[in-house]
Amino acid sequence: MAEIDLDEQNKELWEKYRRGDRAAYEALVESYLPMVKITVGRLSMNVPGFIDRDELYSAGCFGLLAAVEKFDPSREAKFTTYALTRIRGAIIDDLRRNDMLGRVTRDRVNKINAAEVKLNNDGSALTDESIAEAAGLTMDEYWDAETGRQATRVVSFNARADDGGEDGGGAEAGFLELLALKRRDDSPGRNLEMAEIVEMIFGMLDEKEKLLMVLYYNEELTLREIGRVMKVSESRVSQLHTAMIAKIKRNMKRQGIYM
Repeated sequence: MAEIDLDEQNKELWEKYRRGDRAAYEALVESYLPMVKITVGRLSMNVPGFIDRDELYSAGCFGLLAAVEKFDPSREAKFTTYALTRIRGAIIDDLRRNDMLGRVTRDRVNKINAAEVKLNNDGSALTDESIAEAAGLTMDEYWDAETGRQATRVVSFNARADDGGEDGGGAEAGFLELLALKRRDDSPGRNLEMAEIVEMIFGMLDEKEKLLMVLYYNEELTLREIGRVMKVSESRVSQLHTAMIAKIKRNMKRQGIYM
């Protein structure tokens, strides 16, 4: 997200809050609430459509409240940076506590996994259409399940990051981490620098996918904002993103760079 210096803007409120002013506390929370909305908007790209966004927003608000109450200014860190980790971490924790997929989507994911194994064993090309057909799913059902499968990887990555410290799970995962693919020690890509990998990824994408990648990962726009730029619906943006990730993963796996 484009960073606004809310910390400097709220400097006087912080001073009042530290002196025990309850009204200042409430004003601070209200001032930083847009950060929750933006965080939910960005995470929505990686969360199945049936997940209630209002619940994610509520979880993010609890994260913000905890951030305001626990922030230690002596650490010389910006509150906005600290708060984003707490907000994102609270949302991820909420997703971990609940069944992200649900019975229907989980069944579809299992069908997709089985279809991929069968197509691989048959030596058939793995495309979104061929996988969906082999799994007996419509393309809409396939995309919904793929989004769910991707979301579980994102949550799993953040859960592992949590083990590194209180704020670890809230850090922005970044593009390669969002793929949630573990680099193999013996893979040809182990010595590639990040810039080379990103260049390789860009070479796999068409112009629309490149635009989506830049808008989401570089410009950090929300799903809705990307939809306005690309003149498509939010749900279509989510489908395009899921398709892009699946395409990259298949190409990387084919080249032996990622598992």
